[in-house]
Amino acid sequence: MPIDLQSAYRIQEAAAVMTGLTICGTKIGATNAKSQASLGLTGPIFGPVFCERVWEPDSTLSVNSTMLGAECEFGFVLAEDFPSFTGALDRTALIGLISDCFPAIEIAARRIPLSVPMTAPLVVADLCFASDIIRGASISHWQELDFPSIRVTALIDGNPVAQGSGADVLGDPLIALAWLAGERAAAGLPLRAGEIVMTGSCTGITSLEPGVRFDAGFSGHSQIGFNVRPKCVEIQQS
Repeated sequence: MPIDLQSAYRIQEAAAVMTGLTICGTKIGATNAKSQASLGLTGPIFGPVFCERVWEPDSTLSVNSTMLGAECEFGFVLAEDFPSFTGALDRTALIGLISDCFPAIEIAARRIPLSVPMTAPLVVADLCFASDIIRGASISHWQELDFPSIRVTALIDGNPVAQGSGADVLGDPLIALAWLAGERAAAGLPLRAGEIVMTGSCTGITSLEPGVRFDAGFSGHSQIGFNVRPKCVEIQQS
């Protein structure tokens, strides 16, 4: 078991290689005070996004005992290699380094047994609970958006079950992206052009059951979702 975040990130790197999957970006976790407090953190954490685990809207996915639930998020695609941002956030400069913004759903999963107490190093080592991404279509005129004011709603079978906003992601998803740029640069692994960045949950984790429909609504902009595969029923022949 990792004893600190430094050793946890080394385990995460090795675990990501062992999956045999292709890393195409980064997800940010623990982007609000409540989740940070529950893990004893003073800031966010991050993990990999795998190309083979990015899906189109309306896909049908299975859930199993490892799945923790779904989260509603903003995602970005980087147009250029990212510098390390310091001082006050230069929104114009940051937007100029981004090629796309899209609504997304992240499915979180835990691989380490539930019997093991959850700590921040454990979450980091467990790929920051990275699993699947539902990637929506590009948001038009995203450069003009006031992300903190956008209301975000998680729905199951059309019924709202959780709400939040862009402000629940370090105050602004762009601030989360700038934070990640600094952390990755400090680790000698700067963000690169073409990478996807998932900036963190606006609604917290919503648990999933077989057979439901999960949607993420972004007020005035778009709604995306996916279907959870129904539980298989074994038919016995007499």
